[in-house]
Amino acid sequence: MYECVYHTNWSQYRPGAGKFFPENIDPHLCTHLMYSFAKINRKTNTLAMYEWNDDKLYPRFNALKQQNPDLRTLLAVGGWNHENANSPFSKMVKTAASRK
Repeated sequence: MYECVYHTNWSQYRPGAGKFFPENIDPHLCTHLMYSFAKINRKTNTLAMYEWNDDKLYPRFNALKQQNPDLRTLLAVGGWNHENANSPFSKMVKTAASRK
């Protein structure tokens, strides 16, 4: 059985005790962790960061595998505004050529 948990990159902005970083995750509570979110760059069809410090948070998130080698970490692409046909993600996956 798989147990998947999302970690949102905006949880770092919560006030007080609600503030949450990758180091606050217990890596033994689930089998899969998803980091939310990355986005698609409209001009290059490549992955891009949402938050100014995602490039620092990604390695910290993946470092949780050192505590639990069986843990799988994944990067979720999209978000609430990637659900329509005009979104950068939808355009990128539309054809085989644009997926390369």
